[in-house]
Amino acid sequence: AVVSTQSTGMGITRSNRHKKKETGGRKGIHEKKRIHQLGRSPSNTKIGEVKVKKVRTRGGNLKMRALRLNVGNFSVRSSISDNSGSRRIEIEKVLYHPSDNKLVRMNLLTKSAIVKLSPSN
Repeated sequence: AVVSTQSTGMGITRSNRHKKKETGGRKGIHEKKRIHQLGRSPSNTKIGEVKVKKVRTRGGNLKMRALRLNVGNFSVRSSISDNSGSRRIEIEKVLYHPSDNKLVRMNLLTKSAIVKLSPSN
C-alpha cells in the first residue's frame, strides 16, 4: 500500500469560490485555499450532560464549542412580569425546528429551535 505524504488540504472554506460570475459564467481559480478562509464543521449540539470542547482560533485565542448541553438562559413570560429577566432553565427536548425535521428527531440545539423546558424553578 502506498501512503501519500501530501496534506489533504482544508475541506470547509468561507470563500465565494463556488459561486458564479454576474454574467453566469464560471469563476477561474486563481489561488489556492488559504488558512484564513478556513471554515469549521457544525458543532451539532445535542441535549445531554454538558460537554464543551475548546477550539483554537486565529491569534491563539480559544472558542468554546458546545457538543452537549442540558441548560440554557431563557426569558419566560411569567418571569418577565416579576422583573427578574432571564433564568437558567433545564432543556427537556426540541419540539420544532423551522428548517428541518431531522434536527427535531436528533434533538439538535440551534438558534431557531423551539424547545420544551422543564417546569421546575
